[in-house]
Amino acid sequence: MILKFCLKPKMRNQILFTILLFCSGVLTAQTQVRSQVEDPFEELIREKKEIFGSEKEEKYPVRMLFVDVEKWPGHLSWHAFWFIRKTDYPKFKQFRIFPFYNSI
Repeated sequence: MILKFCLKPKMRNQILFTILLFCSGVLTAQTQVRSQVEDPFEELIREKKEIFGSEKEEKYPVRMLFVDVEKWPGHLSWHAFWFIRKTDYPKFKQFRIFPFYNSI
C-alpha cells in the first residue's frame, strides 16, 4: 500500500485511474487483434447435404457401431468405442484417449 501512505489522495486517484485506462486499452486491443485473425476452423464447417452412394463409401471406408473411419484427401479421422479418437485435418490435429489423454 505504498500509494496509500506516500501520495496525496488526488494523485493516488489519478494513478489508479491511469492504470485502469491502460488495462482497458490493452484488453480492447487484444480483442480487436483476435477478431482480425483468420479463423483456423473456418473450412471445417459441416456439410449441409447428405452423402449418398459411392461418395459415402469413399469418405467412410469403415463405418460400424463402435468404429468409424473417415478418409478423404487431406483428412483422416477415426474413433473406437467413443473413447479413443484421432483427427487429422489440414489445420487441426488431435489424439484423445478419454479421460486420460488429450493432445490438441
